[in-house]
Amino acid sequence: MKLEDQVCSYNQSLRLAKLGVKIETQFYWHPVPTIDGDKIELWPSHMLMVKGHSGVAAPTVAELGVLLENNIYPYRYHVRRMYNENWGCYDNRIYKDDPIFIYAEPKQGENLARAAALIWLIKNKYIDPKTLKL
Repeated sequence: MKLEDQVCSYNQSLRLAKLGVKIETQFYWHPVPTIDGDKIELWPSHMLMVKGHSGVAAPTVAELGVLLENNIYPYRYHVRRMYNENWGCYDNRIYKDDPIFIYAEPKQGENLARAAALIWLIKNKYIDPKTLKL
């Protein structure tokens, strides 16, 4: 499996940063200048420190799961894979008394589904980005 399939997308990472999420992660999206313009690459966090660069945090699927589980009390988080022979998606559910459903688009991986759930929860004021902790 490619590393890009284990982290949230560059666009989701930008959205999380714009929403005020500031976390230390294992990977970062980093622009690399090329002749044709900037190319966005995924770098391990230690590479940014060694080279003195900055980037946009790219939480892994595991880090996103911890962020969701640790920061939505008194709610509960559950994700499950739903699929048949033609499509598949991850169904994110947030519970308190009644469930709040957050669905990912078909063919998205769990990494993108969890990032979409976190973005939705922050935008709808279920999670305060200033208090997020891994």
